[in-house]
Amino acid sequence: SPPEISSELERVQVGSVTVLLPTPREMPPQKEPVYWECRQNQLFPISPEEMQAACEAKTEELRTRSGNDENEFLKQAAQSTVEWKGQSIDFTYALMGKYVLTPIPEAQGAALANQVDALDPGVHRLHLFVRPNSLDISSQIQTLAQERNIEVEVQLLDDKEYILLSAPARSGSMP
Repeated sequence: SPPEISSELERVQVGSVTVLLPTPREMPPQKEPVYWECRQNQLFPISPEEMQAACEAKTEELRTRSGNDENEFLKQAAQSTVEWKGQSIDFTYALMGKYVLTPIPEAQGAALANQVDALDPGVHRLHLFVRPNSLDISSQIQTLAQERNIEVEVQLLDDKEYILLSAPARSGSMP
């Protein structure tokens, strides 16, 4: 993809008048975000691409169950969630390209070992969603990321607050 351009104002003297002109500057490309939730001092990796695949499978299941009747499909969709790797995804929002994730309390997270090592500091940036009961693992992750020069963004959440992400861009639509 083409580089992003920003502009800064530069003072230029034109005769006896000083004017401000925008000077375009190339911005470094954005690093790909990697999302992790820290909950119950456990790690829950969040992949929008995998969630999209799970929601597409749910769409096919509901279309088959509804006999491709659009009204019946929408009725069933409004009452559906998708459970995915410790998260409950609101299916109605997923159909609109938004993932609203609420934690499944009894879910077990992934082991921290090797998760940080899989990140490339030149390509990835880490986004942590941190619940109050997970400050220890969050601190461990941030220390490991810092040692590897990986950018980290931290978003503090309360115990029951949902996570909102956009679906990855695709050429086709999910419904």
